[in-house]
Amino acid sequence: LALANSAFNLKLDQDAVRFYRQSLALVPNSWNIRNEVSEAYIEAGEPEAALVLLQESLAITKDNEISGRALFLQGLAYRDLGELEKAVSSLERSLELNLSNDSVSQAHGILAEVYTGLGQLEAAADAAFHQAEAYRNKGRWVGTAQALERILFQRSLLQRPGALAGTPDQ
Repeated sequence: LALANSAFNLKLDQDAVRFYRQSLALVPNSWNIRNEVSEAYIEAGEPEAALVLLQESLAITKDNEISGRALFLQGLAYRDLGELEKAVSSLERSLELNLSNDSVSQAHGILAEVYTGLGQLEAAADAAFHQAEAYRNKGRWVGTAQALERILFQRSLLQRPGALAGTPDQ
């Protein structure tokens, strides 16, 4: 597992997947290792493979508090596949559960991105606001400023008719 973590941290995605899968073979009922393999698959550009393992992880954890990380990763995989509605559902559910503090701000930021892709600018601005709050609560002021900048951008789009449709302002 340590070797898999090292490969993942060094961005050696295929090696990380291989080492995590070897670890999973040793502990076949581990939802946590399934999550780790899934994250490596997502980083390697293989979200479909990640979704299979994430479904298995969620079957083990049965949608309780420890399911937050798997739902977060599921949201990332769906986003990468362009299945934005499913991404929203998974990310929002991950936030309802016990998602770690490090992932809360990231989940809100990804939600803002996905909502923008869906053309739901008000929801995108709200997600960016929650991201700014999460960063502020951790004392991460640069992240807070970036999230606030995203809110201002979303609000400016809301005030420009046709901004997403590509029509010029009059």
